[in-house]
Amino acid sequence: MAADYAPDLDLRATIAYAPANHFTEQLLAFGNPATPASLTPGEVTAYAAYGLRALTVARPDFDLDSYLTPIGKQVLADTARLCLDPMAERVGTIGFGQMLTKPLAVGDFPTVAATTFEIPLTGYQRPVFVAQGLADTAVFPVTTDLLAAELTAHANPLTYRHYPDQDHMSILATATEDGLAFAETHLRR
Repeated sequence: MAADYAPDLDLRATIAYAPANHFTEQLLAFGNPATPASLTPGEVTAYAAYGLRALTVARPDFDLDSYLTPIGKQVLADTARLCLDPMAERVGTIGFGQMLTKPLAVGDFPTVAATTFEIPLTGYQRPVFVAQGLADTAVFPVTTDLLAAELTAHANPLTYRHYPDQDHMSILATATEDGLAFAETHLRR
């Protein structure tokens, strides 16, 4: 993949901590006005809003506004200026469904989102290290497990590690030693 995007890049390995994955499926599962707010706490709603913002940047031709309530439009605008913790505070008890006028499964959203967010499952020619905290409520461990299984099934050079009791914020500090060891092994000239 890197050879296609940046042929001059000497890519030797990839390290990912709690990588967003299966994002379209999650947006479709929770992206419905009928979804109870209790299923999408502040951090989840914030991440969903950041994802929608990314979609508007990647696909300015797509009419996302038709899916958004006035509060959804306000939250989306705030993603341009707020980092995660302030954004999670800002959305507070606003559920992801409250941002939407209609289910994301309706219309062109599923196709547009899939082509934007899909992680390729083939073509990894260099080693990949993925670290996932098992207490993560932003990137669900079960979806990362699924991604790891898919990457492995396609014979990609994957090293996948779980970190019990680690969440989305603590995974970096906890897994840094393993990530650096992986880098040291694979990045030497």
